[in-house]
Amino acid sequence: MIPSKRIPSHPGRILRFEYLEPLGISVAGFASHLGSDEEHIQALLREELPVTPRLAWLLGMATGTGPELWMDLQTNHDLARNRPKRTLAKLVG
Repeated sequence: MIPSKRIPSHPGRILRFEYLEPLGISVAGFASHLGSDEEHIQALLREELPVTPRLAWLLGMATGTGPELWMDLQTNHDLARNRPKRTLAKLVG
């Protein structure tokens, strides 16, 4: 369920505060582990880039969570950020 009063955390924030910082893993080390560009991971952590399906697979393998978690985090974040200001009536036939 998408919260109506707040925007769910971006996956980059979750990655930084729940995985990298507690484990003492550097961005450079993590990017190298993923086989990814360090600047790409930095942009994710700055919440400037979304998690793509390919990245979700890599994050899932690296964290032991599976790709679905990372895609769900991104989807919930995106849906909440793009919630329409107005409501629409349901179509009836």
